[in-house]
Amino acid sequence: MGTRCNVVFSDYEDGNIAALYIQWDGYPEGVGKQLAKILKDKWVVAGFNPSDERDLANGMANLVVQVVHALAVDQIADSRRMYKRLPTSYPRPRKYPLGNLYITPVSTVWGSGIDYVYTIYTIPSFKELRMHTGSLVRMRVQKTEWVAREDDPDEADLTLSAPLFDGLPSDYGVWLRKYVKEQNA
Repeated sequence: MGTRCNVVFSDYEDGNIAALYIQWDGYPEGVGKQLAKILKDKWVVAGFNPSDERDLANGMANLVVQVVHALAVDQIADSRRMYKRLPTSYPRPRKYPLGNLYITPVSTVWGSGIDYVYTIYTIPSFKELRMHTGSLVRMRVQKTEWVAREDDPDEADLTLSAPLFDGLPSDYGVWLRKYVKEQNA
């Protein structure tokens, strides 16, 4: 059974604009670590100068495309590594692996069976907006929890925990080491 997750892209003007469903490795040491690597030092801008040497996405919608591409490339590489360990009689991999990574309607985020939700967002400061310099990408990690209803203890609602991590992807590795240590204690 996989550790399922959603990745939600949230724009400060338009709210949640896109979502991904990932079938396995959705825990913080899996997908969370991948996202932090992809998003580290990534800036979201509105228009760009070709001489700008920062790692840029031209708006949140362009960031979605970049993240989907990076996750798909990683999945293809993982699939090829896995097949190399299998007997040659096993069917060879397809050009593009099936399953695991899906684009999903935002309305279906954190449904039943989802273990973690990763929210990718920016917080443009007044100065950043005024100067049109863009904003560093941030990420939030939350676990889903079933909470019993007060009015009917036999029923429960799926809710999101308080953020386990909420900050810059460049700070994720330090948080992750502490988190894993706490989980294993």
